[in-house]
Amino acid sequence: MKKIHIFLIVCIGSVFWASPLYACTSFAVFGNHFLYGMNFDYFLVPLKFIIDTYGSIKTFHLAFNVKLPGMDFFAKTGGMNSKGLFGACQILMPPVEVPSQAGVNDIFIPIFYESFAPLDKVQTVENLLKDKRLINFPGASHHNLYADTSGNGMIIEPGTDKNRITKIENNFIVMTNFPVYDLKGKNYTEAKGMGADRYKIAYEYLRDNVDNFSIDKGFELLQKAINKDPGLATRCSMIFDPIHNEIFIAIDRNFNKIWKASLEESTIETFSGFNISIKKPLDSKGLMALEISIKTLNDTV
Repeated sequence: MKKIHIFLIVCIGSVFWASPLYACTSFAVFGNHFLYGMNFDYFLVPLKFIIDTYGSIKTFHLAFNVKLPGMDFFAKTGGMNSKGLFGACQILMPPVEVPSQAGVNDIFIPIFYESFAPLDKVQTVENLLKDKRLINFPGASHHNLYADTSGNGMIIEPGTDKNRITKIENNFIVMTNFPVYDLKGKNYTEAKGMGADRYKIAYEYLRDNVDNFSIDKGFELLQKAINKDPGLATRCSMIFDPIHNEIFIAIDRNFNKIWKASLEESTIETFSGFNISIKKPLDSKGLMALEISIKTLNDTV
């Protein structure tokens, strides 16, 4: 199974994630409310919402469609489990050099992303890294953000000699696409590279609102940080509430219509901005974003 996963991820990395235009923004904030957020910015491909089960733990994932010769599957890129642990995987630019062949203690970072699904704490995720070295695919580099209900958060990035870990400061943490580790000991205004503009927008908004944050403010932040490249526009914006195990979702930059997924109930439903009510079960098979946003608009409960 592991070999299959590696093969699939290699295909994704070499064909889809090698684009230097790929974006995305994620954050975690621990003020008056504990909330996480993510903008998924990508090509116009189908999206799916999934709830997987690992023993007694449920995990919500956003996944995007990947089509290659002889293959058609969905790759997971951001989510939260019922223990309140959040994970996000985004492109890292510039790419970090990788060995030509993975060693026994090396792990591809997009594969490591899903390690949070059955766990409860950021520290547990970090412990998994102690004997592992994060590596990437040639031409396609990634980094991950993790956060939990204890107020802990970290960004992990591959390094040429060791893993690079950035811990949360000031009760919030932000990740876009440049190497966040390079900001260590510097002011956020010195951020440069891919996604630096979105990083500064998110950082300043969180700094100014950390003690008065809310789901609405989370969406306001994500709306300010959308990717403005029309070819790789923001496809999905999500606010994660780890205390209530709920995920609030805006599709294709329509912030006037918000959906809500519940890990406790394993459902997704209309939340605000709709004239009718829709509620659908959500499991490992998942539901297409197009299906819930268009095809079911005539359904009622």
